[in-house]
Formats: sequence, structure tokens, C-alpha cells
Amino acid sequence: MSNTIEQSVHTLNEQLQIIRSSVERLIMVLDVSPEDKQYLDNIIDAIDKCSDVLNKGIFKSDEKNISIDADKIMLKKGSKILIIEDEPDIAEIYSSNLEYFGFKTYVAHNFIDGMEIINKEDVPIVILDVMLPDAYGLDCVDVILAKNKDIKIVVTTGKIDELNQDLSHLEGKCTILTKPFSIRALLAAVL
Repeated sequence: MSNTIEQSVHTLNEQLQIIRSSVERLIMVLDVSPEDKQYLDNIIDAIDKCSDVLNKGIFKSDEKNISIDADKIMLKKGSKILIIEDEPDIAEIYSSNLEYFGFKTYVAHNFIDGMEIINKEDVPIVILDVMLPDAYGLDCVDVILAKNKDIKIVVTTGKIDELNQDLSHLEGKCTILTKPFSIRALLAAVL
């Protein structure tokens, strides 16, 4: 795939993530009628189908089968999560949704700022975007684990082709979420 096409797919996946997360958030916080909820669910289904076409089904799971244990959420309430994501809109969506469920979040828009937070705060969970302005996120996994081997890392990506090459390196070190993903998938990954 050419760089221009790869970049277009990445950009579209980022935008789909923003839309999908925003629609899910509306469903959670608004008191919508069953008919309106169905319309919103149809939007999510359409986004998922677009994403499947873009990503050729790689790393996609049936997110409707992901179960979230309410007891686990209660146990983790107040836990700190660092979000290292260069797209402010996406970082805000992750942060607001995780805070809605009782997590305390920190946001960094590059890896250097993220490491400063890791050095200052006791952060047990990191959500790490692959494409950062100052580092390749997959290379950062080892740097973070060298600082604290117990940190749970959730890698997010809209660029499937790059991830294919590095899967063996990541095995057992982190959880991978392919954009766009649901709030449910994000919660399951951090729990």
C-alpha cells in the first residue's frame, strides 16, 4: 500500500474513532427512545463496517460479545490511566469516557510528556497510540516496561500494516485495539 493511501486509511480510522466514541457517549448519557437508540446503533454498525473494509478484517473482534464485569470496574475506580495520544479530540474522548466510569486520567500528546507523567505519578495503566509525533508507539512499549514492568499497556492504532510487522515483538506485552473501537472494548482492555 502506498504511503498516501496508508495515511488516508489512518486518518479515516482516527475520524471514525471520534464519531463512534461520541455516538456511544450519547447513548450512555442521554435518555433516548428505543427508536432513536436504534438509529444511533445503526450509525455504530455502519462505522464498524467501514472500519472492517478499511482494515480488511485484521484484528477485528465481535465487540458485542465483550463483557464488562461491573465488579472489576468498581475495584478499579479511582485508578490512574495515562493516555498518550497526539489527537486532542481522541484523547478527550478516551479521558471523558474513562472518567465517567470513575478512573482518573492524565493526557499527554507526545511520548516525552507521557514519560514525564510516568516518572511523576504512579500510573498502572497506559493507553498508547502507535503514531506519535516524537516516537513510534510500538518502540515505546519496551521503554515504558523498562521503567515499570507491571504497567498495563493498551496500544491503539489506525494503521494496520505497521502493526502486522511488529506483532511477535508485542506478544504478551500489551493489548492491541484497532481504531475505531467501542468504549466497551476500551474498558475491557484497561480492566
